[in-house]
Amino acid sequence: MRYLTLALVAACNMAQTPLSALAAPPKMDGLTPLTIEVRQKTLDRIKKQVAEHRWLETKGVEGWKHGVDQAWLRKLGERWAEDYDWRKAEKRLNAFKNYHATVGGKKLHVVIEPGSVKNLTPLLLLHGWPYSSYSFVDVIVPLAHPEKHGSKAEDAFDVIVVDNPGSLRRCGNRG
Repeated sequence: MRYLTLALVAACNMAQTPLSALAAPPKMDGLTPLTIEVRQKTLDRIKKQVAEHRWLETKGVEGWKHGVDQAWLRKLGERWAEDYDWRKAEKRLNAFKNYHATVGGKKLHVVIEPGSVKNLTPLLLLHGWPYSSYSFVDVIVPLAHPEKHGSKAEDAFDVIVVDNPGSLRRCGNRG
């Protein structure tokens, strides 16, 4: 219960919905389990768009002096179009308990990773634009299960990650 309460308090803030808009204390069944699954045709379309992007002329432009360095951006685009393994990223995200919660009419993605022992302090991880919960995949397990990383189980947290509204919005539970 406290996971959801804490997550919904943060979600209300991010969704710019007052807590008073919640008619009653939230219930755990307000979370809908989520599996992140992006359609292959969506990934193919994105890769095609990135691969066909017309890059800016870089003649006379000095690296980062006038915005994003175009050579750096082009390499990033090539990585996304040719090398990036989205299925591997999906697998890493789906290793955690993912949920949808609706707050103020907005569907939010929530990750909950209970810690190794009972009655732990909840730790809420939030991100800003343009990031998502994926930014935290490398720290969730060490925070929730420190004994797997050379520390004591008593140092654990119950980890909750709430994505900003719109993050991962069309990635899960295809009907």
